[in-house]
Amino acid sequence: MIETLAGAGEEVDDDLDASSLLASIRAARSVEDAAAARQLALAARWADLHPPESIHHATTFTAGRGIGLEVEEPIAGEGCPTVAEFCVAELGAVLGISTVSAKRLIGHALELRHRLPRLWAHVQAGRVPAWRARMVAEATIHAVPSLTVEAAGWVDVQVAAVAGRVGP
Repeated sequence: MIETLAGAGEEVDDDLDASSLLASIRAARSVEDAAAARQLALAARWADLHPPESIHHATTFTAGRGIGLEVEEPIAGEGCPTVAEFCVAELGAVLGISTVSAKRLIGHALELRHRLPRLWAHVQAGRVPAWRARMVAEATIHAVPSLTVEAAGWVDVQVAAVAGRVGP
């Protein structure tokens, strides 16, 4: 008996034994991880094609810091290129995600590629899932106090070696 997964367009053979089913699940996860790594690489390239014309047009996160105070936070850490604001919404629309989610995707991609290059290499080689690397990038981008390029490099050395084997 074959069952179609809603929206997936693929059929699942109900006659698979447990071992074969787990192998299929593992293979599907590998495809998903490879696609997520490629999406990060494509998001970084998208950012490369859209530098801001001036710092006033660079995309940032705006965060409330108290009554009447707003602070602009970069989408990636020191040493990463800035990105034109308009390209974020365009990417979000193509992916069917919010502008904030697209901003995070681009920011994580730039953080990994520029400040966490060892971890980036592990993601692109398929040794570390993109979601794990993105968690590290989120932490380094929003660390308080802000991480210098050197501090982010130290984190990269420490984390890249174990990122594929430890929990969040």
